[in-house]
Amino acid sequence: MPSQIERLAKARAVLQAVAPTVQERGWQPRLGQGRQKLLSNLAKAMGEHAWAGVMGIPDMGWLAAEQAGIDLSRILVVPSGTGLDAKILATLIDGVDVVALGKISLSVGQQRSLWGRMRARNTVLLTDENWPRMRQVG
Repeated sequence: MPSQIERLAKARAVLQAVAPTVQERGWQPRLGQGRQKLLSNLAKAMGEHAWAGVMGIPDMGWLAAEQAGIDLSRILVVPSGTGLDAKILATLIDGVDVVALGKISLSVGQQRSLWGRMRARNTVLLTDENWPRMRQVG
């Protein structure tokens, strides 16, 4: 089984090939309760060593993320809406420990396939979206 560093290197290489670079667009000074909960859960899930991917959340609030204790040097941010959402998400799942997911376009079949992939790789999914057969936590 590949090491975490090998998985991350592979994920970065694929993401660079299929997704444009995302530029920071600033932060939201007032975060809703849902976003604060997401940031808190993301910080807990990442702990001191885990890597996370963020997809489909263009207004994440990076200052608030850092203030919540998230190490931004261990975050990969990728765009959604490229027509390759399922492929990009699969790559994230292969390369990181935690995925924070906003609204992206996936069929139920793609969700099921990706959920199986997450379970096989022990990847944590943080999302407000409903996924089939997914157990809600917290």
